[in-house]
Amino acid sequence: MAGPSRLLALDLMNCTEVTDAGLAHLTTPPRLGYLSVTGCRKLTDEGLAVLAKAPALEAVTALHCPNLTAGAAERLAFATQEGFGSARHPRLSEP
Repeated sequence: MAGPSRLLALDLMNCTEVTDAGLAHLTTPPRLGYLSVTGCRKLTDEGLAVLAKAPALEAVTALHCPNLTAGAAERLAFATQEGFGSARHPRLSEP
């Protein structure tokens, strides 16, 4: 089984117990490029902001997360472009 250093994509769709603190652990897999947290109802803007530290993350899908705002997606995209020079493509549903 591949360790976290080889993790390229992670789909946490409808994992309703995922929290902001849990997302903080996803900033360390160096190759994680895609993350789906669709349906993770406990996540907030603060948790999404932590993902700006993930060095290879290129796409985040976070639909049907009632505590996330469009502003969180904009901040994540901006932080990524400023900090790492690569485009991020966060996708959120309307609150």
